[in-house]
Amino acid sequence: MAETRAAGTIGMAGVEGAVCPALRYRDAGAAIDWLCRVVGFTRHLVVPDGEGGIAHAQLVLGGGMVMLGSDREDRYVGFRAPGPEGGGVACTCLLIHDVDALHARVTAEGATALEGGVIDTDYGSRCFTVRDPEGHLWHFGTYDPWQAAADPGGTSPGSS
Repeated sequence: MAETRAAGTIGMAGVEGAVCPALRYRDAGAAIDWLCRVVGFTRHLVVPDGEGGIAHAQLVLGGGMVMLGSDREDRYVGFRAPGPEGGGVACTCLLIHDVDALHARVTAEGATALEGGVIDTDYGSRCFTVRDPEGHLWHFGTYDPWQAAADPGGTSPGSS
């Protein structure tokens, strides 16, 4: 059986572990509103930058967190919002139990699932992927990687 750890415990590499994706947005305030209204995040911390933008924000969904802020050139070289055509080098994945209800909310806001709608995968997930209003990729599905890793036929975390 695979070992799972709570956030904040020491992992095998001696590092405290919890993953929090961080994103940049041209209009971080609008992104926060969209993520809270449509996806169901709640505001944990929002720090204005004094120039009409967001210096740093933390949004919570269940036991997970995403951090974000306004797009700017700063000490984090290369950490920028996607261009107007969308894109990006990462996709933030969220475990959601009622995928169909979330898909209805997202499409009501004008987003389109990249797969054409909610799909059922050959690995047991019911899921869809969208671009948020600024082009970041968000994948929502029922696949729980922690449960899959505990499956005797699966691969345990860290043994790739």
